[in-house]
Amino acid sequence: MEGSYNSLPVFMERGLHTTGTHLRAFFLFCSRSYFQSFAFISETDSRCDRMGNFVFSTMDAGEPVQTIGRFHRFNAATLKTETLDLPEVAIPNSICFSPDGSTMYYADSLQGCIFCCNYPSLENQRVFTRVKGQGTPDGS
Repeated sequence: MEGSYNSLPVFMERGLHTTGTHLRAFFLFCSRSYFQSFAFISETDSRCDRMGNFVFSTMDAGEPVQTIGRFHRFNAATLKTETLDLPEVAIPNSICFSPDGSTMYYADSLQGCIFCCNYPSLENQRVFTRVKGQGTPDGS
């Protein structure tokens, strides 16, 4: 992953990989063993922050869904994955950032809540809004 290439993170069975137009292969950068307590890596929800870090979520694939989902960040500078110090959720969704990058938004579809916090410090964690009536927060 050295150099300034256009690379693309890809979720695969063995974990998170990277590839790009200059590559003819996939390179594993975060194995599933990092997520030992999770049955499923949610490849439907992820975003890059303004610093190039890759933020993504994990969730339980069992029935009924357990509230053990977490948010993680692949650090572009250190090439290490860290679990973010945010509360566990059941169905993580809607990772996004404010235009200036100072606020992270994320949802738990099962709770019907969109949360936010200061970013990258993760301080001032709070409920941004609750969805009332039909529908759940899903996608951003």
